[in-house]
Amino acid sequence: MKKIHFGLLLFLFSVLLFNACDSESNNVDIGGNGSVALKVELEGGGKYNYQGGQFFVRIFTTGNWSIEKPASDNWYTFSTTSGRDNGTVVLKVTENGNESRSSKFTIIAGSTKKSIEITQDKFDEELLYYPKKEAYRIEIPRLSKDVVDDKAAFVAHYASDNYGDTRLNFSLEYNYASRHSRWVAFTFYDKTAESNTSRSDAWSYDPQLIEWTNNETDYRGSGYDRGHIMASADRLYSRTANEQTFYYSNITPQVNSFNSGIWLELEGVVRGWGKNNSFRDTLYVVKGGTIREDQVLHTIGKSEIVVPKYNYMAVLSKKGDNYKSIGFWFE
Repeated sequence: MKKIHFGLLLFLFSVLLFNACDSESNNVDIGGNGSVALKVELEGGGKYNYQGGQFFVRIFTTGNWSIEKPASDNWYTFSTTSGRDNGTVVLKVTENGNESRSSKFTIIAGSTKKSIEITQDKFDEELLYYPKKEAYRIEIPRLSKDVVDDKAAFVAHYASDNYGDTRLNFSLEYNYASRHSRWVAFTFYDKTAESNTSRSDAWSYDPQLIEWTNNETDYRGSGYDRGHIMASADRLYSRTANEQTFYYSNITPQVNSFNSGIWLELEGVVRGWGKNNSFRDTLYVVKGGTIREDQVLHTIGKSEIVVPKYNYMAVLSKKGDNYKSIGFWFE
């Protein structure tokens, strides 16, 4: 593992946040004729598959703006249809049937109008796979074709909190051949950021992946730690929530100097952001290690668990209508 100076990472994060604000300002100005400059960035380029999902529409302008769409086109909606200055809107596209479809919506800023066309593919009958509803959440990465081909599983784990409410604890995509998750995704908000319990050390197979489970014997004598992908300390809002972090589907082989070093430090920083409600309404987190054939070192144990060559974290903070993100990549 190459060593990365942790202070440098935090410095880069600060620069990124400030530059993100500046770059938005540099994209807008007032034209000489009084018209308002308007720039729009549409995630996915306006072309979406039959599954739909949620996508960002980033608007760069000054003053008030609004979005108008045909009332009859009810297959897509916006999280808000008006705002002021630079902003981000979530476009939600519903699942499609057997006919492709398209629509145009208009963003208006002052006397400036921008018409945007979006299209959605029809259902592909060759892909007889309907992901769980959790797959459409903002924090969930695009599922790989391995899920469609039944070579991987999308898993969502729910847990009860101390108030008796059940909430999504975390989700993952588990690759059967690698015996390793492609990623683990979860969120911090006021309820999940609570600290009501302690570390459980409840090491266990994943009950949704019994046939493919790993266990302690795969790691014994391997020279690798059982490293959490989502940290145990990230889920202290209830005992059940913490116990689920010890499922082996949430574990990755890591050398001790990395697991107890910079990975642990960065987990603490991200957790601090997640617990700070002045920083976020919701903090979306995706973590994992690479499992592609050319991005693994070797395998360990009887189960032949892959050892990732690279590890990563991706973080998105939502506060009001403002979104900020950063990613970390380790080798």
